[in-house]
Amino acid sequence: MKQTMYLIVAALFFSCQQQKQITAETPSIKGNWQGEIKNDFHPRSRFISFEDSICTNSQPWGNDLKYTISHDTIFIQSAPQDKYQQKYQYTILKLTNDSLVLFADSTDGIPADTIALAKVVKKNTLKPSAIYFASGACFGTCPTMYFEIDSARNFTFFGDRFTEPKGGVRGKVSATEYESILNQINQLPVDSLKEFYRAGYTDAQTKGIAIEADGKLIKSTVYGSEQEPVELTMLLNKLMHVYEHVSLTPDTTVNLDYFSKHPAAKPTTTLTTFPEPKN
Repeated sequence: MKQTMYLIVAALFFSCQQQKQITAETPSIKGNWQGEIKNDFHPRSRFISFEDSICTNSQPWGNDLKYTISHDTIFIQSAPQDKYQQKYQYTILKLTNDSLVLFADSTDGIPADTIALAKVVKKNTLKPSAIYFASGACFGTCPTMYFEIDSARNFTFFGDRFTEPKGGVRGKVSATEYESILNQINQLPVDSLKEFYRAGYTDAQTKGIAIEADGKLIKSTVYGSEQEPVELTMLLNKLMHVYEHVSLTPDTTVNLDYFSKHPAAKPTTTLTTFPEPKN
């Protein structure tokens, strides 16, 4: 009996030592975090991106998730209206300026898991004069859209399919949201960024971005989510949902031609003509 008590006390002590108590002095969890590849079947680094009250994770649809932190525990869940419901709970084992370690307990047959992540760092100093984004169709209900954000945060949007609203609209991105987008752009490995990335599976969505900065046009198109850098995945996921956070006014002058005839936007208006892979 005494030996059993010693084991229980030791286990409790070890648990208390491992968990991280969140205090006012604890480094902020906000930012982008990247982990190791989980398995060979789907060779993608795990990641999670935290903002003030929302986050996104490695799931391919990249929906915004709500999160709260209580003591040493993060609670994450989908918005009620989301088609694909997600719910996660993690214990924070470690949180520093550049390292985050989370523990997920075993649940519903899924084994317990410890996730070690490193903070994604700034890699460039781009100051975009304009950002163009487009997303194409998929085998399902993927939103199809085209938009532009200029350096004054003006937002010009055309929703084609599975977006609300549809058609041409204009608005203005908040200063906070624009700063968050710039931070993610500044984390891109622009020197090694490829123009095309193709996943090894079918029926996926294509997303494209073109960034005007310093007289150059930086562009990349991604089919699925497998080969591209994690930093690009996180940026594209964020851009997919920007329109949901902007107050929009209908504008009939904004249509697909508005984007297809603009030289800088052209890379994002040809998503359906993704090149065949070279043998």
